[in-house]
Amino acid sequence: MVKAFLHLICSFGRSRGFGVQSPTDYAYLRYVLCESWPYYAYRRLRRVHKDANRSHHRLGRLLLRVANDLQPGKVFLFTRQDTLLFDYVLAGCRSALPSSMMSDAQLCVLDAVSWTDGVSSSEMSSRGEEGLLTPPLSVLVMTRIHGNNASEQLWRQLQEDQRTMSSYDFFQFGVIVVGHRDCPHHYLVSPLWDM
Repeated sequence: MVKAFLHLICSFGRSRGFGVQSPTDYAYLRYVLCESWPYYAYRRLRRVHKDANRSHHRLGRLLLRVANDLQPGKVFLFTRQDTLLFDYVLAGCRSALPSSMMSDAQLCVLDAVSWTDGVSSSEMSSRGEEGLLTPPLSVLVMTRIHGNNASEQLWRQLQEDQRTMSSYDFFQFGVIVVGHRDCPHHYLVSPLWDM
């Protein structure tokens, strides 16, 4: 919480433009990741999943917008709220199918703490480098990226991977866009931005 507050204070002067120089990255950040206008399914999904907390709905709204933009054929979910999040993904892309394997999904959602729980450093480096950013993956969304030291280490490894085109750190979760760029971009986005 202290990190989030300090980040908020440091970002006051550049909060509207997010400090993003690339027009493509700015458009993706502004119109997909941080879109503030309500989408058509927000209210319905909030009523259906009224027992879920605010942060789960926030992540779900993000996934709806990402799925709407990406239109993935297959989605891999490794979180505690799979049903809720998949309902949001389906609202964004009706043709999306759940995948039991990460290797054939275009959109992947992982809980970083659960993914790294009980995994040694050497296992995690091979797991992160070989298993996560493989084609046909286009977007990776990770929750609780600052949940423990292992999840932070995994997040940093994925940011430094040569297949990472851009990464967006929202403190509670992170988004990695997979592709090729000579100079990948990494952005810290205000965690209090209401999405």
